[in-house]
Amino acid sequence: MLQLKIARDLLTWIDASKGDDSRPTFIIKTLRKVMTNEETNESKATNRKAD
Repeated sequence: MLQLKIARDLLTWIDASKGDDSRPTFIIKTLRKVMTNEETNESKATNRKAD
């Protein structure tokens, strides 16, 4: 089983921000958003280099 050691401050922030989602669901959604944003930023940077 995967175990992550997460700082108590981060868990407090997750609990305050997660709304109706469970902790794991909120973490997965947040990671997906970050990954999507990074892909978008990389494609923008590639487009700028091509110009």
